[in-house]
Amino acid sequence: MLRPVSFSIPSSTELKIVFNEELVELLGKSNFLIESVSGNIDNLEVTKVTVENNYVIVTTNPQVAGNFYVLRLLGTEDVPFTSSRGVPLIND
Repeated sequence: MLRPVSFSIPSSTELKIVFNEELVELLGKSNFLIESVSGNIDNLEVTKVTVENNYVIVTTNPQVAGNFYVLRLLGTEDVPFTSSRGVPLIND
């Protein structure tokens, strides 16, 4: 199964997620949702997604310092969240 293995925040507008397999290059903004945990701060808008081999850089509007977010990895009908070999993202 495809699964994330590491996560980092290179800047206030970027998230880097590394996976155990090479990703399908079709992943896009609709495959990522970043929800604010705080009720008074908006979710982050995903402005760009860059797929490189087994990692993805998700570019967003600036994160709010001290706020917590939940990153959701989503499969869609048009673009399932899979590896380049067609292995689906684990759902656990």
